[in-house]
Amino acid sequence: GLKSLNYLENIIARKAAEKGGFDEAVFLNERGEVAEGTASNIFWVEEDILYTPSIDCGILPGITRELILSSANQLGLRIEEGRYSPECVSDSRFAFLTSSLAGSSFLSHLDHSIFSPNDGLYESIKSLLFSELGWI
Repeated sequence: GLKSLNYLENIIARKAAEKGGFDEAVFLNERGEVAEGTASNIFWVEEDILYTPSIDCGILPGITRELILSSANQLGLRIEEGRYSPECVSDSRFAFLTSSLAGSSFLSHLDHSIFSPNDGLYESIKSLLFSELGWI
């Protein structure tokens, strides 16, 4: 897997993202599949399906990730955990990142794709996190 107790790679990737004007970087695993952010889990929505990489992609199963997965049906979403190419995220309606420390962050750019932050479903996801955990 990608995660270990050594976060040096994560710190370097995050600093590079910040230098490029971004808040976070998204890792691919050794097979080129979407894995996670430097300190976050990634989700994306297409139609009524919430996608996220499966644990066997080498990701850290976060607390907030579990909350999103257990609450998706409240938002009218089906869950698909699996192995996905970066294009699956780029071609989606929108994408977001979650972490226990930062809550939820809208993913505005991925490679050359730009996502619109004006999506009512994302606002519902943020509201759910706020009501369950006390933060956005």
